[in-house]
Amino acid sequence: MEHLLFTSSICALLASAPSRINEALSVSTQCEVEEFDSKTNQRLYGLRWSPSKGGKAQVKWVVQSMVSVARDAVSKLMAISAPAREVASWYEQHPHAIYLPMELEALRGQPLITPAQVSAIVFATPPPNGNHTKRGAEWCRKQGVAAQVPYNPRKKNAPRFHFSDIERVILTMLPANFPLADRKNSLKYSNALCLTRLNELNDVWGTYRGVVVLPDTSYIQARLSGTRTVLSIFDRFGYVEQDGSRIKITTHQFRHYLNTVAQMGGLSQLDIAKWSGRAKVGQNRSYDHQSDRDVLALVRSALGDLEKSAGHVASIPPSSLIARDQFAALKIMSAHTTDLGYCLHDFSMLPCQLHRDCLNCDEHVCIKGDGARERAIRQHRQETQALLAQALKALGEEEFGANRWVEHQTLTLKRLDELCAILDDPSVGLNAVIQPCGIVPASKLEQILVHHRVLNEHGEIGQGIVDPNVPRIGAEDL
Repeated sequence: MEHLLFTSSICALLASAPSRINEALSVSTQCEVEEFDSKTNQRLYGLRWSPSKGGKAQVKWVVQSMVSVARDAVSKLMAISAPAREVASWYEQHPHAIYLPMELEALRGQPLITPAQVSAIVFATPPPNGNHTKRGAEWCRKQGVAAQVPYNPRKKNAPRFHFSDIERVILTMLPANFPLADRKNSLKYSNALCLTRLNELNDVWGTYRGVVVLPDTSYIQARLSGTRTVLSIFDRFGYVEQDGSRIKITTHQFRHYLNTVAQMGGLSQLDIAKWSGRAKVGQNRSYDHQSDRDVLALVRSALGDLEKSAGHVASIPPSSLIARDQFAALKIMSAHTTDLGYCLHDFSMLPCQLHRDCLNCDEHVCIKGDGARERAIRQHRQETQALLAQALKALGEEEFGANRWVEHQTLTLKRLDELCAILDDPSVGLNAVIQPCGIVPASKLEQILVHHRVLNEHGEIGQGIVDPNVPRIGAEDL
């Protein structure tokens, strides 16, 4: 059962802090950190990690709800790795001598040993069939250890193998970079929290007594997804998806999940990057999996709350004959993402009437703290300033239609200036929902009037060439 405890404990660590699997497997036995936070009057619990992609060594603090889980996982891994760390410590002090427990020390240096003694030296677990002699002889045959005394069926357990040959083979099985498990962080095998003896996490093969190994990513991944020869931890306990299919997850999904939870919880992009051990804040974008449904829930929760929103949403009268959550469900029926924020328009009722002119639409909202979209808003502001300058230049040269571009770009730039001012306002908290106010979308009739006015102007400038099939509508026709 140790392999199940090992796998579940690693998963508990991955669920406690957003880390990569290779980072979790290279954690030290001195990873636990506890500090008292005077601001919250709480005792903080964290884990020391060494990020593998450019980040600096750090302490990743565990949320209070996961402290007991993480602490229990570390305790279990310490117990599992204790025998292997004892072996590693021996080899650090005796690099040229095989590890033997006290009860087998008498065999050290013996000229000849029996196959049963070979089995006891090599393996820490008994053979499946209880025959030590057969297992010891078979191991020597597979490893190419020659018998010094010919096999005699009448004396099956007679001394036949050199102790020095057994010692030589076992020492060659040690990791090539021993005693360092992680050269970059100077982590020794004797201090590795996840260290095990060879085959210790396998139900079928015997555990080697004097060979240590650090499980790799493929081992954990096989236990989470399963292979043709390995049952996953979910298969062993009979857990399946709702449709009856096998549960398969990857080690990196824990990291994506915690990042998404942090995004939804309003943690700043800088804090998310630091917590995840990233060197660049921009890398957070690939780990944000908030759905449109999540965004819709966020907007609904902020509806009418002056502390969570700014603009038209915040000015909705609080008085109502129905509950606030029911009102929110009626007010905002759908949402989808845009380059600058989120659109609340219900496309099942009517197509977009503004052709993605989102900043001049009263059904578009922005969320403060959304780093990717804030950068897009500021870039759009710079582009609009450049477009306005070009439109003003064209207006000075009396180009046809330039006046409408100046009017449009001026209005758009005004919206962007107001939006950036709210984003830069420290009194507006993170995750505030910002909706433009004072926007009255043009009705269908107003749009037709503007269209015909443009046609009329075009007809006058174009020497009276007007489409005869399009009726002219003026104010007197209303």
